[in-house]
Amino acid sequence: MINSDAEYDAILEQIHDEVKRLTELTESKSPNGFDIINSHKKLSLLHDDAFQYQCARLFDANVAKDDEAEAKRK
Repeated sequence: MINSDAEYDAILEQIHDEVKRLTELTESKSPNGFDIINSHKKLSLLHDDAFQYQCARLFDANVAKDDEAEAKRK
């Protein structure tokens, strides 16, 4: 689980690197199916981590807005 913006940035960099690697693997003259599958799995896991972090940030922001609105009503 990602806990900071710095970790999120590192995940995005890893996603970028893995996309380049996957592109190279699929465009090679003799692609190795296992390497392509493993690269795709890694990319999927990185994407899931990044997506979960974005959802958590969005949730936290909405909770903060709700708390602020509740405080104004009181």
